[in-house]
Amino acid sequence: MPNSPWTETGSSISLVPATNSINTPGDANNLTNSDKIALMAQYTAELAMKTSLDTLASTWSVSATAYNNAVAAISTALIAAGAPSNWATTWPDGTTSGPWPGITTSLSNLWAQVATQRTALQSAISNAQAAAAQVTAIATAATNAANTYAASIAAPLVVSSLPALPSALYPTGKLVLLTTTGILYQSTGSTWTTVTVSGSNLTANSITAGQIAAGAIGATQIAAGAITTAALTVCDWTNLCYNPGFENGMTSWTSQQPAQSTISTAQFRSGVQSLKLANNGGTYQVSNSNMVPCAAGQVFLIQAWAMASGTVTSGTFGIRFIFYGSNGSILSGGVSDATFTPTTSWAEYTSTVTAPSGSVSVQCAVIDWALVGGDVYVDDCYFRRCNDSSLIVDGSITATKIATGAITADMITTGTLNAANVAVTNLNASNITTGTLSASKVLFADGTALTTASRIIIYSAGQTSSVTNPVNSVVAVPGLSVSVTAASGSDVFNIIGHSTGKQTAGTAQDLLDVYAYVDNLTGIQTFGVISYGALNVVASNLFFLTLTGLSAGTHTIMIYLRPNNSTDTFTWTASAIQCQRIF
Repeated sequence: MPNSPWTETGSSISLVPATNSINTPGDANNLTNSDKIALMAQYTAELAMKTSLDTLASTWSVSATAYNNAVAAISTALIAAGAPSNWATTWPDGTTSGPWPGITTSLSNLWAQVATQRTALQSAISNAQAAAAQVTAIATAATNAANTYAASIAAPLVVSSLPALPSALYPTGKLVLLTTTGILYQSTGSTWTTVTVSGSNLTANSITAGQIAAGAIGATQIAAGAITTAALTVCDWTNLCYNPGFENGMTSWTSQQPAQSTISTAQFRSGVQSLKLANNGGTYQVSNSNMVPCAAGQVFLIQAWAMASGTVTSGTFGIRFIFYGSNGSILSGGVSDATFTPTTSWAEYTSTVTAPSGSVSVQCAVIDWALVGGDVYVDDCYFRRCNDSSLIVDGSITATKIATGAITADMITTGTLNAANVAVTNLNASNITTGTLSASKVLFADGTALTTASRIIIYSAGQTSSVTNPVNSVVAVPGLSVSVTAASGSDVFNIIGHSTGKQTAGTAQDLLDVYAYVDNLTGIQTFGVISYGALNVVASNLFFLTLTGLSAGTHTIMIYLRPNNSTDTFTWTASAIQCQRIF
């Protein structure tokens, strides 16, 4: 008589599941004990696989019916065979006669069907996953492309004359700023239209001194007694800081650590966003791109509003002046800082400084000095030129500010009013005797007469074709050169430039030096600095260069590109410069 279904007379059978499929015995009507163990192990493993595949099929909306039916057929066959407890009679030689003829052949066919349906289901799930990933990738690419296009449209280009339309460089919606008039224009695709803002589109406190034209507010617009002495500040109200409220993102600002100085819409004093300086314990500078011409002894003021997201436990927030010499480098001792510990509410922080000897330009910046405990938000930055710290500045009182008849002869001491003390700004012809004053009698400090050509001359040039600098080299920008004439070494040449380009290789946010070479790389050279936020993203930038010390005569000034890092390459597709000679 046979023993239990899982033992044989005189010996025990190992119940460790076999890892291989059932081997078809010579007699297709019999199952060995090892066949039974392998069969049950294989079925148990398939049930585990079925649970996993059913979950995936449901997630990706794929039908698992065919596969489940194939597994169910195995279950039906095992039940029919009485597995695992009622196997057919087990004989002493270890074989089992099957409950139906050809049991091993039938089971093999059923397992083959399970394998076929499993493979088909796995393939269907993989295809569904790939299709979903492709849809996501296409949507992401479309969003990125739309954002890139919107950014390129939103950033205005600085031009000296309105470009011809239609042009692929100026699609519908593209903004340009005309330097000759200061007017902003927008492309319709075929024509240029001026950009205006109606009163209903202004959100409160959005109009600052920078938006009010000179002379627009006169005595008739000011109520009697509205302005008191306490309300007067002694400075030029022109804001020399570009994009002061960060409403145009990081445009006109350069960060030493862009990942730690980002634009935030969570906090702002005015507008809809501000600059966020992270409290990561690091120290870094965020500088404004406007290089302001200056001279030694001039006084400048920085005002910035800031607040902390939490209590600052260490580190400080600061505002900085950076003074440059005639060679374009930072003067020794030319960096002046003021540091503060910001509070958790918006507060104004200010600093003033006097330009040191040798200064030709100055730049403003804000600093994060190892802040810990709270992020700091910065908004509404103002960079102004002070009026020599005096209440009344030379030249600030003109004839229009003196009432008719207010100054009479009895107020002038005899002999104290002479030509050296009078700056004539409006000499009426009725006060000049005929024939006594001619153009040749009016001389400037350098001895040239009024008949001499204009003492301020403007030169301009534009890029004629795109240019990419080779790795580790300097390259000229085609067409970006002007021929200028200097009267003496004291003439000043200010170059204001605009570029449209991108970084095409290397490390993103590395610096691109913009050089102005004089007379084919042999003369004076100076530079501006530009960086791009990411590789292959087109951006528009401004740069400012100053040249002095040119010998008398004609010179050619050319603009060159030189990467700060030898592995970087940069491409410019459009650029223009204006060179102003002051003498």
